Amino acid sequence: MKLDRLIQEFTELVQIDSESGNELAFATDLKTRFEALGFDMVFDDAADYVPSNSGNLYGIRRGDPDKLPVVFSCHLDTVTPGIGIKPQVLEDRITSDGTTILASDDKAPIASLIEAIRSLDESQEEVGTIEVVFSVGEEIGMHGARHFDVSRLTGKNMFVLDSSGTPGRAIIQAPTAANIKATITGKSAHAGLEPENGISAIMVMSEAIANMPLLRIDHETTANVGKISGGNATNIVAEHCQATFEARSLKQDKLDKQVKAMIEALEAASTKYGSMLNYELNTSYPPLLVDQSSGTVQLFKKAAESLGMTPEFTSTGGGSDANIYAEKGLEVLIPSCGMTAAHSVNEYILIEDLSALSRLVREIIKLA
Repeated sequence: MKLDRLIQEFTELVQIDSESGNELAFATDLKTRFEALGFDMVFDDAADYVPSNSGNLYGIRRGDPDKLPVVFSCHLDTVTPGIGIKPQVLEDRITSDGTTILASDDKAPIASLIEAIRSLDESQEEVGTIEVVFSVGEEIGMHGARHFDVSRLTGKNMFVLDSSGTPGRAIIQAPTAANIKATITGKSAHAGLEPENGISAIMVMSEAIANMPLLRIDHETTANVGKISGGNATNIVAEHCQATFEARSLKQDKLDKQVKAMIEALEAASTKYGSMLNYELNTSYPPLLVDQSSGTVQLFKKAAESLGMTPEFTSTGGGSDANIYAEKGLEVLIPSCGMTAAHSVNEYILIEDLSALSRLVREIIKLA
């Protein structure tokens, strides 16, 4: 392992803009980097169906057929503000300059994966088949993973490198989520001359929200109001109001109960004031519960322990590509990748964690 090379790789990757929808330049760069490592790389046709200028990028490097093929998944896109990132290498960590995210989510694991493979090649280790899947649109709804055809994979043990936390930890449970898009239609009227003849859709929506259980419901369930819009002018009683909501839970029955409570609050307020309610309810992603006897978990434990790490398995409140791939039949695991304060301008990664992740990935490949 060469730490300086790993840091250079990471800082190069984060300087390639790849906000959601605009992943092509970054994907093209990765195609070149992995081809140099002996991978056969190809784009799928996801760009024709998902909100991105790039397809998913898939690669395979065939190895010892007696060894277990392993699959690594990372996403190509970043959240905003992610244009013009200027990484700052400090004594113990790497940050942005404070005006953008750092994009360690998800470029730290990609850099660590590259260094792990290079290191194995330099030590002339005999390894098995390695496959990589770089998805588009993960940050805006796992669009690429939904479209990716997993039947092209040789291996079924997939490590989805996309989680905060110290390397050695891994996510084995993640929530299912539902989105509600609600529109309330009231009745417009002059707000100064005859407000009593109007029905304020904003007021109705406000009362519905006030009567909803929101934020932290219990240790497995959350709910949130994401966006509210409505009205045209201060002197007009608002005829329309729209709001978006989400609910998440590690348990399907708890999610169903939470969604029911939110819809009932909308219906009750609308009935009370005589307005009309329309809503759309969609499942964002399925739940994830990893079998701890799976080959992926056992390989992770073996690799972590061989490096002196104590494997730790936990749950998360966020979804990822892993939720989608698990539903498609793959044995997935989400190792922690060291990123901290992701999705913010305060994001950073400790150099120690970046190195530890690369060593862990190297060991997973070596021991497969």
